[in-house]
Amino acid sequence: MLELDTSGVTQVDAAGLGLLVMLAVEVRRRHGRLRLMGATPRMRTLVRTLGLGAALGLVSDQAVARAIRLRDVIGGGGRRHLQESAACRS
Repeated sequence: MLELDTSGVTQVDAAGLGLLVMLAVEVRRRHGRLRLMGATPRMRTLVRTLGLGAALGLVSDQAVARAIRLRDVIGGGGRRHLQESAACRS
């Protein structure tokens, strides 16, 4: 799985969305999955409006919050898959 932190992305155009779609296709071709983490509300709205949420693996704020809670309840361990700062900024 490839997790892409998009929390620093302030603007995205058609070329940027096209690049994300091409990345998602390539990751899927290699039997993986792409997940967009920390997307701003504006980016989430754009991706959902265009119907690309599932294709790009757009992760909702609720899913990020659940994963963080689950990690905290289980104890976290040594590896961290979600960064708390990404959840706080989105």
